[in-house]
This record gives sequence, C-alpha cells and structure tokens, in this order.
Amino acid sequence: MNPVTILILIATLTGCATITQGSRQNVSVTTQGDVDPTETICKLHNTEGIWTVSPDQPIRVDRDGDPLNIECKNNQQTGRASIDPDFDGSYLALNLLIDLCIISCWVDGLNHSWYEYPAFIPVRMVGNKKGFAQ
Repeated sequence: MNPVTILILIATLTGCATITQGSRQNVSVTTQGDVDPTETICKLHNTEGIWTVSPDQPIRVDRDGDPLNIECKNNQQTGRASIDPDFDGSYLALNLLIDLCIISCWVDGLNHSWYEYPAFIPVRMVGNKKGFAQ
C-alpha cells in the first residue's frame, strides 16, 4: 500500500472535531454576589464526570451533549446553574465530506466533540436561611 493511501485511511479513522477541539475543554466559573469567594468551592458535573474548582480558576471538563451542572458553596451562601452546550454543526458537515460520516461521525459522536460549553459560566450566589452552607 502506498504512503498516500495510508495517510488517507488514517485521516478517515478520526473525526474532524476530535482532532481540532478534542473531547475536553476549559471553563471558568464566576460567582456573582459572593461574600466569601476565598472559601467558595464549586462542583461541576455532567454525564462524563465530576470536577471541583474555586471560582475564577480554569478547569478542564469533558465535553458532553448534556447540561453542565454547577453547584457552588461557602459558609454563608450557595449558588446553582445548569448550562446547555452549543452544538457546532460545521464539524458534522466536514465529516460528511471526509468519509460520508461512516467513521468520523462515530469518533466525534463518542467523544462529544461537536459540543461546547461557554468558557465563562456565571453562578449567582444567594444566602442560606440558616447562615451556612447546607
């Protein structure tokens, strides 16, 4: 088999979005109205995993077609948000051109590489009735 054919076969065994974007992305949670940001911890989760981070710190999360749920807490407040990912159909179109979606769509679909969460996620903090995080 000649080298050009091998390169073409390798290219069709991967997905466009997986190559260019990967299956993970950076996000940062910003807490609004936070009275104690140095003590606030945020837990992020989707069907791909769970991550813990402090506000305004970037964290790498797995892409997913499902919402990214965020819960932030400190001794006085809590905050919650649920963010739906955006779907980038341009990569689907490229996959159709590359191999008619025979292999590349499976790769990108399994890696959720077509989806992206916003890079900055605001979470509104509110006081607890008892004055401490539950």
